[in-house]
Amino acid sequence: MLKMMPRIVRFTAELQSFLQTPLTPPLRLSELRHLALSYSGIGIDCLLDSLELPSLAKLSLFERPGARTTWSTSLISLIHRSPCSDIATLDLALSRYSGSEPLSLDGLIRVTPKLQTLDVCNEIHAFYSHRGSRDHSRLVQALTASPACGTHPVPELQTLLLDYWDDLQVQLFVDMVESRWRVDSPGGPIKRIDCISLRRVPDAAIFDAVAMARMREFVAEGLTLRVEVVAGEYHGYTLIPFDE
Repeated sequence: MLKMMPRIVRFTAELQSFLQTPLTPPLRLSELRHLALSYSGIGIDCLLDSLELPSLAKLSLFERPGARTTWSTSLISLIHRSPCSDIATLDLALSRYSGSEPLSLDGLIRVTPKLQTLDVCNEIHAFYSHRGSRDHSRLVQALTASPACGTHPVPELQTLLLDYWDDLQVQLFVDMVESRWRVDSPGGPIKRIDCISLRRVPDAAIFDAVAMARMREFVAEGLTLRVEVVAGEYHGYTLIPFDE
């Protein structure tokens, strides 16, 4: 289908099956800016390995239950091959049984220097008390700016949305927030972030008094910080009131 639309700008699809081997040479869609894919029971590695998308600005991937794939390696290869280093938005909904690893997400943000919005959602995990074994702390560490060490990951990031995970280290999370909010000066190597959201927190008590005080300071200084605490078995939540 895509071969018949060489000038397509936006493509959204729900995949049930795909090629078993990548296209050779890869299909180059020079004007595609927004790619949104949802899939279940299959891998999308071959699809990503079959494309070159030099104009890609927004990528949305929605894994459904049963998706077992390590797509991040193929995605990183796609970015290098195209190249498409101007990606501004990554919207990733990871399934409970996904093979995607946080270390790969860590690598992904390293090849997207123009990223402005990052949304990592553990969609299925909202309905389970155990949210998988991904070490998301690696991702938080990778997002932490360290000017003293010359580390400026995704320097244009303005919006960060994450779901709670079991091994959340509160101090690491708050340190990351501070590193992206209290930047040295306007016009420096890293932009001041506008909005950070942590969703599906099981209990506000995971934040001790020190963490709460620090986050209240950030909010008082102007940061939009949302922490959603699960209030019911399904979709309900309450916000931690940092402005009180």
